[in-house]
Amino acid sequence: MVRISTLVLGVCLLMNESVSTQDLNQDLLLNYSFEGSFEDSSPNGFDGTPFNTQLSVDRFGNPSSAITFDGDGCVELPQSQDLKPDFPFTIALWFYPRVEFIRAEGLIGTDQFFNNYHGAFISILSTGRIMVGYGDGCGSTGPECRRSMISMDQIENRKWYHVVGIYESPTEISIYVNGCLAPSSSSGNGDFNIRYSNQAGGIGKMDHSDIPSNPIGFYHGSIDDVYYWDRVVSEEEIDLLVGDFFGARSTTLEYNGCSGDLYETEINNTVYNENNPSGLEYFDLDFGCDSTVVIDLGFERNDELVIDTTVCDDDLFIVEINGSVFNNNNPEGIEYLTNQFGCDSTIYVDLNFSNSFDTLIQYLGCEGDGFAYATSQSTYDESNPSGFEIYQGVNGCDSTIRIDLMFDSASSSQIAEQHCTSSNYQLIIGNTVYDNDNPTGLEIITNAVGCDSVISIELLFVDDILDSISYFGCIDDGYSLITEMNVFNQSNPTGVEQYLTNSGCDSIVVYDFYYRELDSTMIFLDICNDENFELMIGDDTYNIINPIGETMLLNTVGCDSLVFIELSFSETKRDTFQYFGCQGDLFEYETSNSIYNEQFPIGEESYILANGCDSIHVIELFFAQQTSLQIDTILCDEEFTVDVNGETFDITNPSGTIMLNNLFGCDSTITINLEYHTSFDTLVQYFGCSGDGYSYQTSSTQYNEKNPTGVEVFETINGCDSIITVDLQFRANSNHLIDSMLCDEQDFELILNGEIFSSSNPQGNQTLVNAEGCDSIIMIDLQYSESFVDTVLYQGVSGDGYTFSTSQTTYDEGNPFGIESYIGASGCDSTIVVELYFEDLECGFFLPNILHIQTNPPNNSFLLGVSPNCPLDFGEVIIYDRYGNLIFRSQDPAFSWQGMYDGNLVQQGIYTYIISYYLLGQLEYLSGDVVVIY
Repeated sequence: MVRISTLVLGVCLLMNESVSTQDLNQDLLLNYSFEGSFEDSSPNGFDGTPFNTQLSVDRFGNPSSAITFDGDGCVELPQSQDLKPDFPFTIALWFYPRVEFIRAEGLIGTDQFFNNYHGAFISILSTGRIMVGYGDGCGSTGPECRRSMISMDQIENRKWYHVVGIYESPTEISIYVNGCLAPSSSSGNGDFNIRYSNQAGGIGKMDHSDIPSNPIGFYHGSIDDVYYWDRVVSEEEIDLLVGDFFGARSTTLEYNGCSGDLYETEINNTVYNENNPSGLEYFDLDFGCDSTVVIDLGFERNDELVIDTTVCDDDLFIVEINGSVFNNNNPEGIEYLTNQFGCDSTIYVDLNFSNSFDTLIQYLGCEGDGFAYATSQSTYDESNPSGFEIYQGVNGCDSTIRIDLMFDSASSSQIAEQHCTSSNYQLIIGNTVYDNDNPTGLEIITNAVGCDSVISIELLFVDDILDSISYFGCIDDGYSLITEMNVFNQSNPTGVEQYLTNSGCDSIVVYDFYYRELDSTMIFLDICNDENFELMIGDDTYNIINPIGETMLLNTVGCDSLVFIELSFSETKRDTFQYFGCQGDLFEYETSNSIYNEQFPIGEESYILANGCDSIHVIELFFAQQTSLQIDTILCDEEFTVDVNGETFDITNPSGTIMLNNLFGCDSTITINLEYHTSFDTLVQYFGCSGDGYSYQTSSTQYNEKNPTGVEVFETINGCDSIITVDLQFRANSNHLIDSMLCDEQDFELILNGEIFSSSNPQGNQTLVNAEGCDSIIMIDLQYSESFVDTVLYQGVSGDGYTFSTSQTTYDEGNPFGIESYIGASGCDSTIVVELYFEDLECGFFLPNILHIQTNPPNNSFLLGVSPNCPLDFGEVIIYDRYGNLIFRSQDPAFSWQGMYDGNLVQQGIYTYIISYYLLGQLEYLSGDVVVIY
């Protein structure tokens, strides 16, 4: 049984019957393949310049075929206006990330202008999402200066990815990841114009960060096969770029087998076999792409046929099947015929010859095995091995028997050979090796009929004869030796001769004659004033009376050695004491006469020895200087470190002392004191009221209600830059006058901010402070006559749309308080006090995640539910299928999608939605998936 437990598919590609053969070189601006260099493969010759990079393996494991960045390098593009096109254009590359996910890291940028978005770029955000966009050069790196798309899915480290950024127009940017259109959302609100500066582009960094401590977003990882076109590439061309690595998205699993062969395969936990031969399976892959597997298993049936025939007295009758002949000599058998699918058809053959037969009795045996075959007429054996007999059957047909007995003879042989040991001779019989270590044995070899042949092996190995003739003599002693080939003497002292012995092996003789020269030795002795000193050499005595001479000595080989003697009797002996130390180590050396130290380091003293000779003692003390180093540094960069003797000094460990030892063991002292004057970003925010006169003054600009926002960069006295962002917001004040003619003055009271206004306190002012801290001033002037007072009190939530209208005014969340007077029938003023209170409430969203088409509402509709007090302005809803195709789009907040596309129901599967809306003026997004089922 064949079983596939798991089917793993490659990342999706668009499946085409015939992939477009469009030339990828059309409108190609540059192409870096990094095949051992940084040269541009396009005809334009825009070669790159590498900084702190190295070549590495590519996605196929080929060495020096990609480029690696370690977070501090890049490849700079040439400065050329041709590399700064207007829309449309396309950028594509392979990348293998090892990013840190702590900041954005740039893959490529066509204009690397510091602290300002310019040109086009592709980056990896700290969230792991891919951002493809362009800058309008408006002066910062905020979203107000760029337009971009951000992928919904996230990348992982240590995996090869392919990304394509298609810039079709200022409003249409697409991201393809691994050959698939990646679901993405828009980001940024630039002015729909791509602008360039005079700066060159680069690969492996983003040079537009406004973080002073890390201004460049260097990339960590590998990059390969960078393409840059001055046009939009097609999906077929994207297939060409990634097809050699991933393979097709749509895969067909076909099998043609035979019924009953037990073949099966398991895909997505579904088993396909002869009982379940076909189906369709989906695999969800990264970045919204699906891979489809079409299963198509075919099982062909096996056939059987029986040929059962009776044939009478016909020697010529035959049946031939599949190359095999069936006749009276081969009447029975089974044949298998294999069809184009590998399935067998079985044919059973059974031929019956009833009237006559020819029989051949054959036997192949060994001599002496005793085999015999007896018929009704004769016995056949080794002495009568063959014959021919005819029998008449009852039906009148003759039957013939032929006997052929063969007896093979067994054999025996002997292998006896003589070889020299140095020849390394080997004899291999069967699986046994015979050589100098295994010279004898017995081998039995069985032939095809089972008869044994016995082989006796006996190898004789004769050793080579190796001899050496040496001679040790003296030069010019006249010794020589005459051989059959050479004369060996003082002129020809060494040699090798080879002779052939009776056994055929070599006899080697090595000659080595050595003629010793006359030795001579000189003895010089310095002796201190010793009259009793004597030196015996041979038979000669040397002393103060006989200090000089020569003596001849006879050595072991009869050659003389000449010894020259010269004795010198002096009167003094000299020695030296030395010390190497460090200044201040307090070392002292004391003799019988003096003390030597750092202040008195050198001297010489004399002593009289017991033998009467003078001894001179020299003292030399050396003291090496110790050193000290002070490192006092003021720094702006908090990342700056100093490493001394294995200890790291940084912002967490700014000071300390390190001792270093030199070769004399003396200490060098290094004192470190790092002072970090860090840069700082300051946000000056103010929430005030219109007309309150608040202002904020920097060294260059005054910010107030007319000039409320700005960004300034200052260099502090320590040389570090500081950035101040000013954001002043002024809210409007309001004034309200309550000027009413009231009736029934004894009963009416108006309470505002804790103060009671009535007939006893009819006039005054009250200040109400709103949530923004701005004052609303209410002026009260009550006049009493016959009247009545009514109060309208409402408590709701922000955005619920509640209003209260009188004949004079409409009160709502924007105008929540008021007092109105009416003249009643009695002539008295009637007063209505309106107090509306609205509390903030967070927005809640309700979206179905399953759309069941065949059920009743609301389960068969995809629509947006919003909490009733959420003050949002709806933007639009967009729904994509798994391939990135647009299925549904609406700007109606009351939209309802019933799974329709182009007038037809969509297929079952997963669909992705993106909803945009404005909440308090801020653009927000909702995104997710909805599953359509039937």
